[in-house]
Amino acid sequence: MSAQANLAGLFPPIGKQIWSHKIAWQPIPVHTVPLKDDRLLNFPIKNCSRFDRLEQETLRGKDVQDKVKSKMRTRGLRLPTWANWAVLGEMEEMILFNLRAYFGLHKPRLKAQVQGGVLVKDILEKITLAAQDAFEHKMVMYSAVMTQLSSSLGCHKTSTHTIEMYFRDYNIDEDPEMVTLPGCTDACPLEKFKQLVAPIIPDNLEQECNKI
Repeated sequence: MSAQANLAGLFPPIGKQIWSHKIAWQPIPVHTVPLKDDRLLNFPIKNCSRFDRLEQETLRGKDVQDKVKSKMRTRGLRLPTWANWAVLGEMEEMILFNLRAYFGLHKPRLKAQVQGGVLVKDILEKITLAAQDAFEHKMVMYSAVMTQLSSSLGCHKTSTHTIEMYFRDYNIDEDPEMVTLPGCTDACPLEKFKQLVAPIIPDNLEQECNKI
């Protein structure tokens, strides 16, 4: 739905494309694959035994167990009485902690390699082609949930090619916030960016997923 909404804003119908004067919209194709086959944007990647093992190790770890136990002791898990602002704040905290558990805490580099690293690899391949004037498209848009697609990359052609990353949550009234890759500048040189993310990019996803 978000992909279609963005495309509706980018490509409003004009001239013969207008089929209704009540809605300024025309069908734009969105290229996708069945969920069971999606190993790029569907998180978590299915049938990846290595990630499943890392996830279980994380959930059994002391950080996660202590956090869960502390919240259970605090609230007693009584559903009818927890709906207040204090508890909603704690729920938000737990959601953020859940994201940390998925991507960090325990062996974050290995997790990234068999999950988000797949998407980073695809983006970098396209940006590299664009930097060489060998990419046929002017723009590539990815549409996914926030846990999988948390930033958009832009390649700007100056004296050297650089990558900038921006993030915006659900508040559409605020401008996107620039995100700086640790170890680099805001406008990160392409080759430096490749070097920094190299540890999380899988050479062969199937092999990485089957490693024990």
